Amino acid sequence: MRLSATQRFIERALEGGWKKGHWEFLGLVDRTEEPLARFSNLRTVGASVHSVSVASILLDPAAWQAVGKVEFWPDENPDPEDTGSYMPTWLLYMHGLIGALAEGKSVEEYLATIV
Repeated sequence: MRLSATQRFIERALEGGWKKGHWEFLGLVDRTEEPLARFSNLRTVGASVHSVSVASILLDPAAWQAVGKVEFWPDENPDPEDTGSYMPTWLLYMHGLIGALAEGKSVEEYLATIV
């Protein structure tokens, strides 16, 4: 089964250390006894299932930093507004999501361009 870009983002965030040791992404658990859950269903390891909104994940800078580690994003990129400053790539991409939404694109469309 092909993962959505949103699912890939969450998987990579967890792989990169976001909420390390605290959360298990049920949609990616490779056990036949686990039903496939919606991508927003996370479980505390060894405990109950919690629905975590995708919005809260996408608004967490630590999730973006963790994805950046897995995707090998460079530490810094020139500021797209050309102010002469530099910003971390994860922050550039996080800001890019807001721009994409303002342009009428979906979260899925935007994430597909970066993961």
